[in-house]
Amino acid sequence: MQVLDACPLCRAALKPGNLRCPDCGNDLTAYSDLRELARRYLELAHEHVSRGEAAPARLLVERIPQVTPDARADLAVLRARIAILEGDFDRARAELPNCPASSATAISQEVQAAEQDRFQARELYNQALSAARDGAYHPAAQRLELAAGYDPDDPAIWALKLKVDLKCACYGRCYDDLAHLDRLAARPAEFHGLESLLPPV
Repeated sequence: MQVLDACPLCRAALKPGNLRCPDCGNDLTAYSDLRELARRYLELAHEHVSRGEAAPARLLVERIPQVTPDARADLAVLRARIAILEGDFDRARAELPNCPASSATAISQEVQAAEQDRFQARELYNQALSAARDGAYHPAAQRLELAAGYDPDDPAIWALKLKVDLKCACYGRCYDDLAHLDRLAARPAEFHGLESLLPPV
């Protein structure tokens, strides 16, 4: 994000740290405060993205343009990485032309890696589904464990994993599956209150 290098009223050149315009006398404190707020918002958004928390990062990204117009490149990087977290790889690629070249290269690589992970997860999910339909629940559970590692935010994986773990009587894993479904706000209606039917572990 750029520093305030010109007075917003008279466009006179400013030196770093100026809190009053040397030409028109305009008080620049409010502008400085807004830029500090925008800087803090950007830091918080990057922290949320690094923890995989797309929703709070997106809320901050929506607020930053209301505070400063000088964060376009930073916002493009954040929007691309939020899109990757949300599994929208086309939206992530659409942001690449607005990103600095070094960031665009890294983000492009992240998109490719995320797409490969999703492909691996779907392959394993399909194998597990076939195995479960044949009654091979333990092999299905093993494949779903791997699938969840590749794509932990796919509710279909966790829903099938829960059903398979119930068949295998792996109740500790069932509690874990339910926790992940709740994290994604995707618990199937038929499993509401399931904890009351499971043995303690």
